[in-house]
Amino acid sequence: MKEDSKHIIPYELFIKHLNNELNEHEEITLQSWLKANPEHSVIFDEYKSTWNLMDKVKDVANINLEKEWSKQKNFSDIEGGIFTAAEALTKSQFQWSFSKIAAVFVVLILSAATIYYILPQFTQEKIASNTEIRQLVLPDGSEVTLNINSKIKYPTTFDKKERKVFIEGEAFFDVTKNPDVPFKISTGHAIIEVLGTSFNVSAYNTKEEVEVIVREGTVALSSKVNPNNRIILDSGVKGIYNHSNNYLLKKTNSDINFMAWKTGKIVFDNDSLTKVLNTIGRIYNKRIIINNTDLSQCTLTVTFEKQSLESVLNVIESTLNLELREEDETITVTGDGC
Repeated sequence: MKEDSKHIIPYELFIKHLNNELNEHEEITLQSWLKANPEHSVIFDEYKSTWNLMDKVKDVANINLEKEWSKQKNFSDIEGGIFTAAEALTKSQFQWSFSKIAAVFVVLILSAATIYYILPQFTQEKIASNTEIRQLVLPDGSEVTLNINSKIKYPTTFDKKERKVFIEGEAFFDVTKNPDVPFKISTGHAIIEVLGTSFNVSAYNTKEEVEVIVREGTVALSSKVNPNNRIILDSGVKGIYNHSNNYLLKKTNSDINFMAWKTGKIVFDNDSLTKVLNTIGRIYNKRIIINNTDLSQCTLTVTFEKQSLESVLNVIESTLNLELREEDETITVTGDGC
C-alpha cells in the first residue's frame, strides 16, 4: 500500500458515503480528498458506478457473495486502498454492506464476457493535439468538438440509466435528445447534466472555474462537492462554478466569440485592444502581454474567418500601427498608443 496520502484511495470512506454513514469529520475528509486532485473525482464516480451495479452482477452471475467473500477473507487491503475487511465492517452493517463489499471482490473473478456486458467502462479516450481541434461522435450519436489540448473519456456503450462522459479542457457538445437517459458531463470539480441541447464547456485543470455557455436547450450545472448546489442554464446564459470557494454564478452571456475556437469566425465591433487580445489569446492558446498601458485605449472593428494566428496578428499590427513579437507561447505588443 502506498504511504503517500495523496495517492491513497479512501475506499472505507467511499463505502460509508454510499451507505449514508459518514460522520461530519469523515465527510470533510472525503471532500478534501476529492478536491485535492481532479482525477480523484473520476475514481470516485467509477467506484459509485461499480457499486450501483453490483446487485446486477450478482443476479447475472448467480453467485453466492458471502461464500466468495470467505475465500477472500485473508485479503488485508485492496491495492491502493486504506481499509481492511475487518475495518470496513461492523455487525450493524453486516446484512447491508457485507454483500456490497464482497461483490467488489467477486467482480474480479467473473468472466471477462460477463464484465463486458454488465459494467460500462471508460475504454475510449480521445485527445486533441496542441495544434488542431478534433471532432467525434459518441455511441448515442451525440457530436463533440474538442478544443486543442483537451480530452474526453467515455464508454464504448452507454448505461441504460445515464450517458456519462468525462472531459478535461474545452469542448462543444451537440447532444442527442433522450429524455429517459440523461446526459452527464463530469469534470474535475463539476457536473453538467442535460437532456438534449448544444453548449460549450470550459474545464481546464489549470483554472479555478468551470464555465458552461448554452447555445440551445437547458443545462444543469452543479458542484461535485455538493450536488444540491446547482443552477439551471437556458439558451444564451453562462454558468460559472468556482471550485476554490464552491460558488456558482449565472448570468447572460455577452461573449459573441465563445464558439470561435470551433467555428473559426471571430468578430470585434469597436472592442478595446485589451478585449481583442484576450480573446485572441484564448482562442489560439497564447499568452499576450501589452507593454504600453496607453494601448488599452485603442479599439478595433474587424471580422476574421478561419484565419491563421499569423494572419490575425498582421491585421491587428497594421491597422493599429503596433509591433507584435511572438516568442514560444508568448506574444508581446508594443506601440505608441492610439
